[in-house]
Amino acid sequence: MSGGGVDGGGEKGGLPSGRVPRPLHRVLLLRTDGPGEGDSFENTGKNKFKIERKVVTRIVTHLRAKEILRSRGFPVIPSFPVGSADEALLRAGEVGYPVVLKVDSEKVVHKTEAGAVVTGIEGPGELEEAFSSLRALLSWADPEGRITLEKMVPPGVELFAGCVDDPSYGKVIAFGVGGVFLELYGDVTHRLAPITERDAFEMVEELRGKSLLEGFRGLPPVDRKALVGFFLRFSEFALQEDFREVDVNPLICRGEEIFIVDARFVRG
Repeated sequence: MSGGGVDGGGEKGGLPSGRVPRPLHRVLLLRTDGPGEGDSFENTGKNKFKIERKVVTRIVTHLRAKEILRSRGFPVIPSFPVGSADEALLRAGEVGYPVVLKVDSEKVVHKTEAGAVVTGIEGPGELEEAFSSLRALLSWADPEGRITLEKMVPPGVELFAGCVDDPSYGKVIAFGVGGVFLELYGDVTHRLAPITERDAFEMVEELRGKSLLEGFRGLPPVDRKALVGFFLRFSEFALQEDFREVDVNPLICRGEEIFIVDARFVRG
């Protein structure tokens, strides 16, 4: 999207409703600070913004965040806490291989970069090795953290959905190319909440990587109506819930299927 473009409409917090200036995307998980701090932006005029630091009171990690999303009717890949390698083996036998192990911790925010996610685990030997590795990581990174196990979903297009409750603008919905490419490419578009169906379709069209949705490397094209429907529900959820930040990444899309694989909330 363009840096300072706006849609027509009323004003909210001094900013015309619709598109928001691109610097605001830094308030989402594209930031580089650690847990305990977050970014908020103040409009100082002439499309310039002052970054203010704000203490985060509590991070809701993926295990609880996904439980909340599932209770609201969102399609979530369930995660199960496993306290030992034996428990992980039992749970993997129930859900079926391949599986994924993740660290569930307020202190380990960027799990992929920290080596806190092990994907594509095909059998018991790999599972025991992965569990031991993550337990060692937690021993120094966060002794109170947990390890979770989930079924690995089939490949799909990885997208990102987010919301930030900014003191100047209110709640801002973000959508973009997700997974590990979120920070690499920053291909994210925004709207002030609540979004309309037209907003959601426009957000899809504004992505530089929208060709990913049209069928990539043998994947079925993403059903845009289903995706738009998801984002309308996500916008409603973000408005109803008292979270300062909501991050869903990745969101796996295959044809009409949409699955939330990971999520994190921040209360403020």
